[in-house]
Amino acid sequence: MTYREYLSKCSFDEIWEVIRAAYDEPVEIKPLYRRLYDSIISFPKLNTEEIMVVYTDSFSEPAVANCLAPYEELADREVELSFDLIDEISDVQIAAHLLWWSSIFSLRTAEERSDCILYASKENWARMDPKVNGELEAHKDEWVHLKELWDIDKRSSKRKLLRFWRDTILDDFNSQSLRWLILRKLEYSIGYWNFFYQKRLKRDGKWRERLRHMQTAYKLLNISMDGEEREGSSNVNLRNAARFEIEVKGDEDPGILECIKYDLWMEKATNLIFPYIGRHYREWYRH
Repeated sequence: MTYREYLSKCSFDEIWEVIRAAYDEPVEIKPLYRRLYDSIISFPKLNTEEIMVVYTDSFSEPAVANCLAPYEELADREVELSFDLIDEISDVQIAAHLLWWSSIFSLRTAEERSDCILYASKENWARMDPKVNGELEAHKDEWVHLKELWDIDKRSSKRKLLRFWRDTILDDFNSQSLRWLILRKLEYSIGYWNFFYQKRLKRDGKWRERLRHMQTAYKLLNISMDGEEREGSSNVNLRNAARFEIEVKGDEDPGILECIKYDLWMEKATNLIFPYIGRHYREWYRH
């Protein structure tokens, strides 16, 4: 099932009770979760091959991978479960974990964030423009409520980011790996850019190019760590295999040849990744 289908299958009140119990979220934030729940269900359908994965982290707690993206892009992603969670977790629990983890950056949709920015801009102009000041006064209660929700949302985001980085640094299998830490930082940065800079990315070719460089580095790291990105390994160039200390004979069994290609695929990515990051990393932090 997709993210949207899990939410549609469960009532919001059921999902909220799981979020409260699992993540100790305060009651004051419930309206933001409710609005997000309704928004995701009602987004226009978007065809995508991306997936989200619900798995068990090093603390034996459920977590969600590949969820750092705008909600419009997440709604129709298929959701997969790690083998240890199959038959061990209910649809309501899955929906709750998806809703909590996908809101790491903010519980507000792009449209709601634009409203907040607009009000903040008007508040600055109100000091100089009586007309704008009058407009804000006429909607004072709405503006005060919006600011309160904004503050609640920011506190929620901080709690979620602490969990994200805790899982990164204290991961039993990967925490000592520099590549793992860089991979998680890239995952976070790609998600951040896509979430907060959608409009900028659409109109600015340089920003899109920077994001592509980030995504390429992320893919190379995935390949170099465990070959997770397998697509393309069968087409790897074998002629320079000796440079990577991999021997290829002319009469290899097809199955063995595929394994050799797979090893060479990982070795080439390992040799490329750090020069590639060294060349591009400065542009990722210039906003």
